[in-house]
Amino acid sequence: MKARTSAPELMIQALIATKFLAMFGVGPRVLMRPLSKLTNNKISISTSNVPGPSFDTAWCGAPIDQMVFFVPPQGRISIFLTVITYAGKVTVGIGAAGDILSPQALKQITSEFFEAELNQLMNN
Repeated sequence: MKARTSAPELMIQALIATKFLAMFGVGPRVLMRPLSKLTNNKISISTSNVPGPSFDTAWCGAPIDQMVFFVPPQGRISIFLTVITYAGKVTVGIGAAGDILSPQALKQITSEFFEAELNQLMNN
């Protein structure tokens, strides 16, 4: 995952996007407003950590085994990571626009890379 997200072309894109966004604060409003309308709501990156109940609960009489939530996609390019705790368990949700990560890539991230990264974090 790190190698994929550290690719030189992504770093260049991030640098260009950062410089482009910085331009909005210094350029004349008459020029920046139309550019802003072209670029607004195109990219969204979200992370959330929501503490849920620390005890078992039920919904309409049915016991809840697990909770998960998702951030609604915003713009054309969207990626999100959510973390929720419930009854002593942690659930991680990840999603992305299909042109960023395919379902197979998401499956590979969660089944192959996530556990290795988590183990590395816990051992440091």
